[in-house]
Order: sequence, then C-alpha cells, then structure tokens
Amino acid sequence: MMRRRTFLSSGVGAAAAGSAAQRPGRRNEPLADDFVVVWRSPQPGKIAGGTPGMTRLPDGRLAATFQINAPAKSMPGTKEDEWGAWLGRVFVSDDRGGSWKQTGEFPMRGARPIAAGGRLYVVGHASGVVVMRSDDGGQTWSRPVRVAAAEEWGWYSQACSVVHARGRVYFTMDRVTTKEGRPSRGVYAPVVMSAKEDDDWLRADAWTFSNVLTYDAAVKELGAANLIGVPFYPPDTHMDERKLGRWAQFPGWFESNVVQVHDPEHIWHDAEGRTLHILMRGHTVGAPNMMAVAKAVHRQDGSIVVSVERTPAGTPVIFIPCPGGHNRFHVTWDERTGLYWLVSLQVTDSMKKVKLLNPKRWNLPYDERHRLALHFSKNCVDWCFAGLIANARDDGQSRHYGPGVIDGEDLAVLSRTATEKAKNAHDGDLITFHRVKSFRDLVY
Repeated sequence: MMRRRTFLSSGVGAAAAGSAAQRPGRRNEPLADDFVVVWRSPQPGKIAGGTPGMTRLPDGRLAATFQINAPAKSMPGTKEDEWGAWLGRVFVSDDRGGSWKQTGEFPMRGARPIAAGGRLYVVGHASGVVVMRSDDGGQTWSRPVRVAAAEEWGWYSQACSVVHARGRVYFTMDRVTTKEGRPSRGVYAPVVMSAKEDDDWLRADAWTFSNVLTYDAAVKELGAANLIGVPFYPPDTHMDERKLGRWAQFPGWFESNVVQVHDPEHIWHDAEGRTLHILMRGHTVGAPNMMAVAKAVHRQDGSIVVSVERTPAGTPVIFIPCPGGHNRFHVTWDERTGLYWLVSLQVTDSMKKVKLLNPKRWNLPYDERHRLALHFSKNCVDWCFAGLIANARDDGQSRHYGPGVIDGEDLAVLSRTATEKAKNAHDGDLITFHRVKSFRDLVY
C-alpha cells in the first residue's frame, strides 16, 4: 500500500500552496508536493530558469546547476566577457536540500554537474563543448575551457543521466548537424562523450566523442516509423494555432539519457560491459509516451559507435513505450535494488481536440507539464507506476524537467517549476527541490 511521505522543507523556501499535507486522508497523494525554492525569478513573467541538473558528492553535499533564460541586461550585475553573459548558476546544499547557497556561475548553456575523480565538474556548451572544474566540492571554480569546437551548427543538451562504468564516465550532448532544409529535431545527433574518472577533464585530449547519427539518417536507412503513429499530427499543422517552435514541426530525438544494462538475462545485455543504451525524448509531434532509443558501443580500438538497436528478430528499433517519454525525462540506476527509476511527466489528455484545449495549455495536447511522475523498471522497457512526485493542478503551471538523484534512502528531485506568476508552463519562474522519502518502499 502506498503511503504519503512528507519532506518538511526549511531554509530558503516554503511548502507549495495547497500541498497534499493540507489535504489529509486523500488516496494517492503526491509523494513530494512540498518543495524548497532553490532559485526564484526576479521577474517571473519575463525571466525563466532552465536546464536543472543535480549530483551528489561523496560527502553528501548536493550540487545543483541551472541557467537563467534572459538577456544579460535583465539581470543587473551579470558578468560578461569574451564568453558572453555568465547566466549559469551553481548552488550547493549541505543539509540534504533544506537550504541552498550559490557558489559559482558559468557562461554555458545546457550544463550539468558531474562528480568524478574527487572533483566536481560542470559540462555544457558555449560555441562548443565547455568544462569547468572545482577541486573543493564546488566552493571555487576554474575558468571555463572549450574541449570541443562548435562543429557545424553547434550543440544542444539537457542535464540528463550519466553512467559511471569501467573507470569512465559516459553521457551525451546533442549535435545540431545542419541549418538547411526543414527545421526538425531529426537533425539532432546524440553524441556520446566519455572520459576517465581520474583524468583532468579540462584537457581536450581526455575526451572521446562518438560518431554522429541523426534521427533523419536512421530513418533514411531503415524506413519511417509510420506503424506506431509518428508523426501524430501532419507537419505544419496547428502552427499558428498553438505557436509550435521552429524545431518542433517534424519527428526526431534529443535530450538523451545514457544507461547500462546490468541484467545478464536482458536480451540487450553485453557481458563485456562495452554497450550503453541511449534513451531519448521521442519527438513524435503529438504521440504520447514513447521514447527514442539507440545504442553505443565503446570498441576495443577506443572508438564509440552509435547505431540503431534491433530486436531478436532483427527488426530495427527507434521508438519504444515509456511513460512521459515524449518529453524531457531522467533515468537513475539504483544498484541496491537493480532497478531504474524514471522521473517524467504524466499525460492525461493527449487526445483532446486542439481547438478545445485550455488556452493556458502549452503546445500540443500531449504536452501537459503539471504532473511529475515516478516509475521503476528492471529493464528500461516495462515501467511500473510508483506515484506522482508533484502536481501543480493547473494547466498553466508546471513541475517538470527534473533530474532524480539517490540520496541515501531518498530520491532527491530538482524541478523547473512554473507557478501562477510564470509566463507559461514552459518558462518556469522557480527552480525547486523535492524529496521522495524512502523511495524504495514504493516497489511492489
């Protein structure tokens, strides 16, 4: 039986208005509606926070990163130099997320914090792949260093999951491969990056980058995924009606998590431990609950090769079911239980006629952002619902884009949060911290 667990916030923030703690006795209440405010927008309708990332250091310190989406002139005192505006922020907490303090800033976008080799890094993009390093747990930071150039049309990323395996770290950033032709997520390629845990990541030669495989290239080789309803809406439909973004008109994949299959009974298990799987936001243009998948093999010669995965019948696989897989999600591996934990958005109304949507709803019908859900799986394909993490209970608000980090017996979650003060559900006015207490007890 699922039990309500309340995290009593303290320090910088306060419990969410109308939280489950104020409505005792209701079944299936959110697990972590209460939150701590890590960052609050100084102008909620104009300045938004984005790309929340989080990691846990060996001493228990939590480190969070995010970016402020605003012109530098909107943020008085913002540092500007040859890198441009330093609108990225590093916050740390030494009381399990109860309070947060800023310890750094950075000029990258799409950044994430990674603890490795006794150091803390921030990796993002700014006219190429850029790295900063802290040798004292995030208190002080090196200057940024560009370790890969801005090849072709640049890079894009969200702070998705990281794999530590065989003394190395693996994660992805998306390469945007062209500016010509139709605008599409199909020209994004999940490039796997890897470095040894103990190497100095400020050195360009510490890094290995995979080949470039776009969704468009995979479909050209293997054929379109029409039998599963992708794309759901015809290209360019509802463009004026719902104001779809320039890159949202055609199918593709992006915002990639990296996982490793540990179960030797799994059909995609690699006994040598050289194969990783890339679980991506499936940009289906309206079809809900599907993620895109690819695999990456770190070969004996040192190269990393990304390709399309296949079933035992030899059938190529691009989309597989995943609750909330059509939006940004985060997968965390729990070694103790042998389970993967998925933080994603729950969709309840994807089949609604577009013209009848609540005006406050962001984008197409499947793009609900107010219910952040938790699932677990033994194989990254069959997901079991564990509970709602948080529920904003309003189409114009959100709890989304949250990384999940195991912190002892609990799962710590960071969220890009939009309240009633935000411009819309996409452009959140808060970065909030949530704690799912005793999350392993949710397994059944």
